[in-house]
Amino acid sequence: MTGKKKGDNVSVNSFEDLKAHAGHKITCITYGKPAENAAVECETCNEVLLDFDKNKEKERR
Repeated sequence: MTGKKKGDNVSVNSFEDLKAHAGHKITCITYGKPAENAAVECETCNEVLLDFDKNKEKERR
């Protein structure tokens, strides 16, 4: 996998970073049953754009 890997949280930090993926195949996927992680991934680049763990969301609140 190129770029950030699952668990690195984000590879997109700016407009330009996100713009680079315009026109690519983007998916939102969950990992685990029940879901413990959700990620927005660029399938074209095989890169995780955003990645959030369920437990870390609870810690932030």
